[in-house]
Amino acid sequence: MSTSVMIGTDYLPLHHKSKGHALRLPFSKLAWITVSLPLLGFIFCVIWSILFNYERSTYTHCEVANYLPSISAAIGSYSPQNQVWKTAIFIHAGPRFLIARMYYKYYQSVLYHWIHFLAAIACWLNVVENLALVGLTFISSSENYSVHEKCFMMFMVTSELYMMLTCYLLRSMRCQPPDNVETRSLRIKYQLLVVNVISFALAAYCFLRHNWYCEPGVYSLFALCEYLVVLTNMGFHMTASWDFHGRELLVWLPGPQEKAPRFDPRRVPPLASDETLSFPCLPPVDPSPLGVMARHSVESIVRQIPTGPAECRCPLWPCGTSRDMLPTYQQYVYMMVDHRAHRCEGLVALGRVTNLPA
Repeated sequence: MSTSVMIGTDYLPLHHKSKGHALRLPFSKLAWITVSLPLLGFIFCVIWSILFNYERSTYTHCEVANYLPSISAAIGSYSPQNQVWKTAIFIHAGPRFLIARMYYKYYQSVLYHWIHFLAAIACWLNVVENLALVGLTFISSSENYSVHEKCFMMFMVTSELYMMLTCYLLRSMRCQPPDNVETRSLRIKYQLLVVNVISFALAAYCFLRHNWYCEPGVYSLFALCEYLVVLTNMGFHMTASWDFHGRELLVWLPGPQEKAPRFDPRRVPPLASDETLSFPCLPPVDPSPLGVMARHSVESIVRQIPTGPAECRCPLWPCGTSRDMLPTYQQYVYMMVDHRAHRCEGLVALGRVTNLPA
């Protein structure tokens, strides 16, 4: 099974009876599903704690009036809230890593080349934030307070830095103008960032004031600000659905009869400078748009191969590759170029020609 991310919807054969089929999922839906898991888990935990564990979840050490449970009390202290939250975080963690990787590719395509190191830092902040959230979820303060505290601090620091750096890069370091959807995404990012920073500052103030003065209702304000911090963080990550509009996640599932294509250089004639691709031992490519596009893509790639052993600039070909070592048309007939990224690494094998001779 292979997984690829690509743009467009016109050129993929979704199913072949002997070769397998492909599963396609719009990346915008994947982003919504990924963020919806912790969002729904969070809402469930808070509502369940208020309905069934209200007295214990709103208890404070100085026993003053409190009307809302803190996140730690709503999520980590009782069952089934604890199990629901852990399950949601565990399931959503994997797609979060994939989204972080996709963001790095996205930054490479829309930001200035000399600023890509900051894009890499932003993506690593996203990864560390996700790891800290997993550690914060599965290591409770009662089990190991020191590790739990460090995970919490790491989560807050990396999440704030990631949101700030993302907004800066997408506003000031773009080499391509954003479209309407990307403009809306950036505007919402800024709004969520402002609310997140203000809520975090108010939460810290209310927490310290509660510990200093034990005033009624102050801890409820802390819990409310804490909710806003979490919700704005989730909303910020959900804007990926706009940043990746038009992109799709592709999972190719090979059929039981599919075998790796065999490479026989004797079957491929040398290619002269004024010659087009010719494979007399293979059946002709179908005249559909898919076949024509595939053939043109292969021809453009072949033209980059030197006539003799020499260094090749395209990373698709190893150094020293020559035209008489060209793999068969069977191997590359469904290779398509990601024209939006303009990178050789965007070549993805999507299928193979059927009814080939043994």
